Amino acid sequence: MQKSTLISCLLLLFNIALQAQTVNTIPDSSKQLLKVEASCGSCKFGIPGNGCELAVRIDGKSYLVNGTTIDDHGDAHAHDGF
Repeated sequence: MQKSTLISCLLLLFNIALQAQTVNTIPDSSKQLLKVEASCGSCKFGIPGNGCELAVRIDGKSYLVNGTTIDDHGDAHAHDGF
């Protein structure tokens, strides 16, 4: 019984490790790449909101980013900044 339990645990850990892998994607060549400023919308760009929200500034105009959060890209309150 112990051997089958050990094998089951190892297979479970192996399965979890495989699912945790990230896939690097190649940028879509049909879309234009932009270099933007990224920061907290309310703290750095003056966008009204509730707390720290990821925003970008393009050509002097600021926009909130949908589909991801500021903490997905690092610590918004790190000692060396975002």
